[in-house]
Amino acid sequence: MLRESRRRQLQPSGKKCKALIDDIKSRKYRCTFLTSEWAEVELIQAIRDRAIAKSFMLDGNEMAKFNRLKPRYRIEDVQRRKVIHNAIDDFKRFLKKNGIEIVKLNMDIHRIHDYCLKYLLETQDAAHVDTAIQYSCGYLVTIDGQLVESKISEIQVVYPDTLFSKSELRIPKSIS
Repeated sequence: MLRESRRRQLQPSGKKCKALIDDIKSRKYRCTFLTSEWAEVELIQAIRDRAIAKSFMLDGNEMAKFNRLKPRYRIEDVQRRKVIHNAIDDFKRFLKKNGIEIVKLNMDIHRIHDYCLKYLLETQDAAHVDTAIQYSCGYLVTIDGQLVESKISEIQVVYPDTLFSKSELRIPKSIS
């Protein structure tokens, strides 16, 4: 029972994300929040990895070997595929309900490559940066410490809790 309760506890970065999402749901910001189709791709990857990890561990494998051996696993089960599709649909409904817009990716490979070289970014991080800049976002919010520390000059890359202190983004509390 103790082990299960540990699983449900969020890590500090997860708590910050949850707090930001709770504030977005409560409409405490006067800005627009965007996410890109890339978030969907990352969600699919995470759900797929989780489904594969279950089979992987049931086969007696050690998680230390997961990334190396996961290409050998396929999600053939119709039920698991359905779970992934349902999760994507739930994600889209959640975003729409909370006023978070999904924007199209308009990837410029040369620009993304330039960000990779200039800031020593992974390709997926450079794609996030490029998309945020294309849509004239004021901030790119992430829990990726390496991305925050990259000191990108074209956009402010910040942790979720940084937005809490940005009074110009928040809706003032009503005086009762």
